[in-house]
Amino acid sequence: MAYMALLHYSCPPVVGGVEEIISQQASLFHRHRHHVKILAGKGAQFTDVFEVEINPLLDSRHPHISQLQLNPRKYRLQLKEYEEKIISYLRDTLWNHDLLIAHNVLTMHYNLPLTRAIHHLASSFPIKIISWNHDSPYFYHHYPQRLNQPEWEILKSLNPKINYVVISEARAQEFKKLYQTKKNLPVIPNG
Repeated sequence: MAYMALLHYSCPPVVGGVEEIISQQASLFHRHRHHVKILAGKGAQFTDVFEVEINPLLDSRHPHISQLQLNPRKYRLQLKEYEEKIISYLRDTLWNHDLLIAHNVLTMHYNLPLTRAIHHLASSFPIKIISWNHDSPYFYHHYPQRLNQPEWEILKSLNPKINYVVISEARAQEFKKLYQTKKNLPVIPNG
């Protein structure tokens, strides 16, 4: 039996594709007798089968983080404070876990301190991390130009201490190009 956590910005009853995927994955892992916990910034304890922890610091729409990351260079100290709070929370809640599956939070631009915190944990905490990559803003022609600032390069960075999974062969090719790697990115389709 493994102790695993699934992480996304939100979970049910919030409606969305990734929210549904983490709900299904958690149920599947639980049926296979693993201890499962969902970590999210928004949502609720939508089941009595496994634990759901809601921490607003993980939310994609945290009001203060959203404002600060509009200019991450100017507000780097404040963003670093949020990163440290998230690191502390994740260390406390994951102290006995074997695996963290982070859905989209290492590839999307909705919570920079959360992204940085997970990269930090990968290098400093005894837990395996899987980045489950669904999407990236860099795949679209009209992505926000602020994402060209150096602080956002982390979204394009392949961390050797993190395992990556993508949702389709097309996404695998896009992420390989984004990460500038020839490394195999395993494909596990949604559903």
